[in-house]
Amino acid sequence: MRPTNKLKEMCLGRLPRAMILLNDNPFSFRSPTPSANDGLRDQDNLKTIWSSPVFALVIGINAYQSRNRLNGAVADANAFDCFLKERFSSTHVTNLRDAEATRENIKSAFTSLRRDPRIKSGDTIIIYFAGHGARANISDRWVGWKPQDSQMEIICPVDIGVPVGADKKPIGGIPDRTVGVWLNNLAKEKGNNITVILDCCHSAGANRGDDNSYIPRQILNPPDISHEECYTWTVDPVAENHRGAGVPSAFVGQNQESHVLLAACGQTELALENNKRGLFTGALLDVLSQSDLHSLTYESLIQKIKIPEDKNQNPHCQGRHRNRLLFNAHFTRADSSLIPGFKKSGIIALNVGQIHGIKESSHFAIYGSIASSASSIPICSLVVKSITPTTSNLSSLDGSESFDVPSQFYAKEISKEMIQVYCEDEDKLTSMLARAFSNGNVPSLEAAGVILVQSAKSAKLRIGIEGDQVAFYRQDDDLALFAGHRIPHIVSVDNADGVLEVLGAASRFQRQLGTTSAMPVTMELRKLRRDHAFSEDFELITILTPIGPNLIDDNKVDMVIEPNAVFGATIHNHTSLHLYPYLFYFDCSDFSIIPWYVPPVGADGRHVDPPLPAKSRFSIGYGNDGAPPYEFFLPEGEKKDVGFFKLYLTTCPTDLSYISQSSAFENARGGRPRQQISPSPNVWGSNLVIVFMKDA
Repeated sequence: MRPTNKLKEMCLGRLPRAMILLNDNPFSFRSPTPSANDGLRDQDNLKTIWSSPVFALVIGINAYQSRNRLNGAVADANAFDCFLKERFSSTHVTNLRDAEATRENIKSAFTSLRRDPRIKSGDTIIIYFAGHGARANISDRWVGWKPQDSQMEIICPVDIGVPVGADKKPIGGIPDRTVGVWLNNLAKEKGNNITVILDCCHSAGANRGDDNSYIPRQILNPPDISHEECYTWTVDPVAENHRGAGVPSAFVGQNQESHVLLAACGQTELALENNKRGLFTGALLDVLSQSDLHSLTYESLIQKIKIPEDKNQNPHCQGRHRNRLLFNAHFTRADSSLIPGFKKSGIIALNVGQIHGIKESSHFAIYGSIASSASSIPICSLVVKSITPTTSNLSSLDGSESFDVPSQFYAKEISKEMIQVYCEDEDKLTSMLARAFSNGNVPSLEAAGVILVQSAKSAKLRIGIEGDQVAFYRQDDDLALFAGHRIPHIVSVDNADGVLEVLGAASRFQRQLGTTSAMPVTMELRKLRRDHAFSEDFELITILTPIGPNLIDDNKVDMVIEPNAVFGATIHNHTSLHLYPYLFYFDCSDFSIIPWYVPPVGADGRHVDPPLPAKSRFSIGYGNDGAPPYEFFLPEGEKKDVGFFKLYLTTCPTDLSYISQSSAFENARGGRPRQQISPSPNVWGSNLVIVFMKDA
């Protein structure tokens, strides 16, 4: 889709004013800005992960005390335990098998991890569970937010259903909210280098009875979660001869910041076992045993997992840090502009398209690996020959096929739409930037998506060289009338690479903000009320509930700052299409594009569950989506600011990490590529909301 003329004008937006005022809130989450140390600038540093200790909790249950037995969960747990001890030099594993894996022992094991003095902040923590799972209905009298389908996911300890006490009340499962609280508290104590692997499932109904050689890991038809259990999150499922399922959204915790989740399948699917082994764990360990873990991210791992398509089991990966290297909190991808691609049956394709601002004229440099891209010597250069909303097919410039492109590769765009920049002292600017060009990362302004113009009136961004500082000015009069022309950050004149980074970020910011396609989907933004309660484990739980009116009016927001205010969004799908929503915040003060919500990614390019089915709604920042509530804040020392929410919508899961970028003034590269093949049908749309911020 071509952007409208009005939106094309927006380097920093040319839209009606709105106002939002923001303040600090210790219970909310500010979108993180990666530091410069997040990049893979020193490959030798990757070796440090293997000498660092790894702490793990590995649970496997076959012999349920009052429910149907499984065959392969214990073998899966044993195999995963062996993998840890073979591949890591220092491992500390707590193993729970069968009778050991009671509800109380699982809870105690989480507590022990949190209290273990050997675990330092940032150490690797891995939690693996293989066994039964289920979904339970929530009582009509449930207090506070309730999922749209009124069900909650649980994992099943070995003693689930066993009657205890004088009243013979059966022991319940462990609801996702309880697991989420445990993980959040663990992350607060030990950092967010936590990986959760679930080879269990929950399902919405019938099991796969057409193939007796495959057994689902699932318990069916649990009774409702009672009103009395509202703040304790306990549940009593009923047994069935299966092992349970899917991406339990709340298992990612109240905040996707806490860990990365690898789940065996989707919400309406079953996690199968066969020949006394689970399909997911078997496929997972196959990839891990054959891969260089120093260069494997969570998303590239999930993409490599192969499960037969006729089994209708699609593993998922979810979490804010899924672009990190596996089990490593300190490193992300070396270059955020790298896009994963694939060559299959003679077709060379990228997982970016119209929604990313790519055009048929776009050119890409091709690299064989992340590491080889650092040398700046590409295998070849290719051009987009055909494009869909979410994918691009490439060919050589002359149509030949004499180049050798590997089956999996990385691409970097080398042709971009330009942002017009004006500097009164152009000679001084070009002389300064020549130092950055000599470093070889970006050979020219054009390669960074920047063109110098002779008039400030025709520019989208103005640069001022003021003594030993470089300042940046908005040229949009509408936005400047509210927030001023000057952007509240400066760069030293000695930091030519930093100036070039800001210009490149401004160019990407303008292009992504201007790429639009209308779709009948609406968004609401509301303040959230926080209620606090203690769980049965005496953990403090925060329940977030939307209150007050919708703050979005005619795609604008007017809001006065309140101390400790947090917000949530509700997306309403008025179409007959099942949609995947991606919500980003575009910060005009530093050109960052920060994701608020992105759906999970699936294995081997397959579909994941659509979060926004036809004629439905989806909450972000509260409820079961796993995203944190949103908090707005002003740059230090500023009284006003402007930003945009942009909601992208697709009918197929796709890779929008190419859109993300962190603050241009932090010397950090934003956006984290991943591989995702998007099958037809393929439709996309977007909604844009402008946010003006002003101090009270």
